[in-house]
Amino acid sequence: MTKNSLILLTTGLLSISPLTSCALKRAFSPPLRVLHYNIYELEGSKLNQENNDQLTAVKESLAEIDFNILSINEIENNRSTPSNLNLLLKKIKPHEHWYESFFAANTGNKAKKRNGQYIRGKEKNRYRDLADQVNYGHFPGQYSTGMASTYDILKRIVIDDLQWLEFNEKIKLKAFKTAKKKRLPQTIELFDKNFTDTVLKVGKKEVHIITLHTVPAFHFGNNQSPNYKRNRDQLRFLEWYLTGKTKIPVSMPKRLAHISPLKPGSTFIAMGDWNTDLRNQSNPGSLVLKRLAKTGRLLPKKGHTYESPHYGPERMKMRLDYIFYSRDLQLKSFETLIPNEGRLFLGCKKEGLHREASKERIVHTFKGQAKDQGKGCSVSVTSSFHRAKVASDHFPLYAQFNFKN
Repeated sequence: MTKNSLILLTTGLLSISPLTSCALKRAFSPPLRVLHYNIYELEGSKLNQENNDQLTAVKESLAEIDFNILSINEIENNRSTPSNLNLLLKKIKPHEHWYESFFAANTGNKAKKRNGQYIRGKEKNRYRDLADQVNYGHFPGQYSTGMASTYDILKRIVIDDLQWLEFNEKIKLKAFKTAKKKRLPQTIELFDKNFTDTVLKVGKKEVHIITLHTVPAFHFGNNQSPNYKRNRDQLRFLEWYLTGKTKIPVSMPKRLAHISPLKPGSTFIAMGDWNTDLRNQSNPGSLVLKRLAKTGRLLPKKGHTYESPHYGPERMKMRLDYIFYSRDLQLKSFETLIPNEGRLFLGCKKEGLHREASKERIVHTFKGQAKDQGKGCSVSVTSSFHRAKVASDHFPLYAQFNFKN
């Protein structure tokens, strides 16, 4: 596929003669059961392991979730056949037929090799200097975004080479530096991954599924990081694409003339890890989310979707994942899928470690607080909460929609 391509897919006509009246209602007023999940660095090699702990946890966590539209973040796209998204779906929902929208992210395109190989697995933390310093990533396609649905795909619009300066001509790139204190290239892309609009055929409706995983609104120790402003402008693009306006004037370059905002009245569901907390008062990207939240159609409206992976009592918790939907959809239900933690503190002595361990509960250790002088403390949690933590540092979002008319 060429970059920024518009692909039209023909689908067969739906035969309705054998359907009952109830089946007709299902065919032309179908529910949209949406699951979004940042799955945490799912490298392709994990999918070929028979007993991978993360994949087992993902499969068990999602086993009872009935979804027909999936947004997945941080899955490697190495252009393999079958795709990694296809392999994942076969593991978690093997009896469904899925249509994919899955393209390689820009992440890792400029990463360097060591001894002829890209850095993977646990080695990544040791060799950060080999990572792509513009879009990050240790290997091409590392943090890609996938979309899959049981509904037919009519077309896909993929945006991955729109330059930041083409979108916001006033952005001052000279103010930013990479982690290695190098200036950013003038041709830096707006999207470190990509922006994808996949149009589904749902009964008689066309539904735009917008998938976007933004750059984190964090500097990671680099005080000259572009991340905050880049996150803001990625979300501004999203706002412009969905609503037709944002805080800056927007015009696409000639080569992207086919890119324009959705027509008024279009049906859409936009979702992803948008990497800034709506409640944050300083991140500029959060101001964009606040404008979307004023509609009452930005989910979740409370709580967190990310937490740091340890089991200590002072875990960082942030709302980073979101779903935003068009006004012609009726929200039937929504949930951030966080299992009951059932936390039971067992103390900071070795004799506490054997207590409360069972099939239903798991014991973990963590570094104690200052009053415990850094001793190893232990805590018991439910097995379902443990499973969710093994699967990812994010929790899935699940929403069910009906059409209003």
